[in-house]
Amino acid sequence: MSRATPALTGHDAGGSPKRRAAGIGAAVRVLVAAVAACFLPLAIGGRPHVAVAGMNVWTSNGPTDGTMPVEGRALAVDPTTPGTVYAGTSGAGIFKSIDGGSTWNLTTTGEQLEYVVTLATDPTGTVYAAAGRVFKSSDGGSNWTDTGSPGTTLYGLAVEPSAPGMVYGCANYYARENALISVIRSPDGGASWQPAATGLSPATCAALAVDPRTPCRGSGLRRTCGTVYSGLNGMGVGRSINHGRHWRHSLEGVVYALAVDPTSPGGVYAGTFGGGVYKSTDGGGSWSAADAGLVNGDPSNRAGLVFAVAADPVTPGTVYAGTNGAGVFKSTDGGMSWSAFNAGLSSGQVNNLGIDSAYDVYSLAIDPTTATLYAATDAGVFDVVQ
Repeated sequence: MSRATPALTGHDAGGSPKRRAAGIGAAVRVLVAAVAACFLPLAIGGRPHVAVAGMNVWTSNGPTDGTMPVEGRALAVDPTTPGTVYAGTSGAGIFKSIDGGSTWNLTTTGEQLEYVVTLATDPTGTVYAAAGRVFKSSDGGSNWTDTGSPGTTLYGLAVEPSAPGMVYGCANYYARENALISVIRSPDGGASWQPAATGLSPATCAALAVDPRTPCRGSGLRRTCGTVYSGLNGMGVGRSINHGRHWRHSLEGVVYALAVDPTSPGGVYAGTFGGGVYKSTDGGGSWSAADAGLVNGDPSNRAGLVFAVAADPVTPGTVYAGTNGAGVFKSTDGGMSWSAFNAGLSSGQVNNLGIDSAYDVYSLAIDPTTATLYAATDAGVFDVVQ
């Protein structure tokens, strides 16, 4: 590792390190969007948008609470149906779009699923949602079931693509004094859960990712398969090569986001608190800083706090980082260099350094069938055709 990650301070379960007031600022954003819509009503393919539309320009059509955009916290693309995406929100439930973000419909009712900060889908289209416990829908969001998962799962859900019933969650509960269970797993799609934190240091879990290309090796007690990564608060990244049965640590600091690069064997990205993005090319064995233009390119270092990372599954070397107040950054060389990717994503506010701020970006998701990138922000869900 080229340098140590700065020490992290965690963000609370209810929001980001800085929360924008919902009053005047939000009203101004809505007014600006409405004016823009009057003059620029059409996007790619005649699709209506409220912001400037076009290739590589972000646009948004909600979701809303009926009057104003709601804060997006989580995203998951349905791998079985192009253009279908789910959005978890802060206080308004889970929304679903079947037309690539042009329109959104609420799929949940009641208080249990009002605050959803993590979503995951498996290859069959089953959706999992973290809202304190893990919930599951097998019918496209029409009905949701509480799986009865232990602990408090807010940040971190992952499904193993080669075994769709294998689900991992950040749980963060104490089984006994000084015995923190940070990760749990279910081998049967949420029907049962078991601790999966052997070897992990006592640190809360904030992110999970599974390498979909990991082949199974060996047999019996020596059989290993299913590489899983966990992002930990203060303990960096944990790596397990046997479905979470045992873990080893690598990288130091607070890790908020993880992404496996489907186009590069051994490629993994980690978004950190204050240290930008780190990259591993050997499956998490070693890490190096990958933040040129990300941390140094932002004088207030807002881009150093990375909430989300997404690697393009089609275009090798292309990766995106969602940041705290600096919007989205893009790299086309595997993280060697970054540049802001915020056309249409500016909040219209200028900070005390004279820098035009962009929205907080909490989650990123890519639909490879439509070449669409989605971003969950504090002003709703935005999308852009790459």
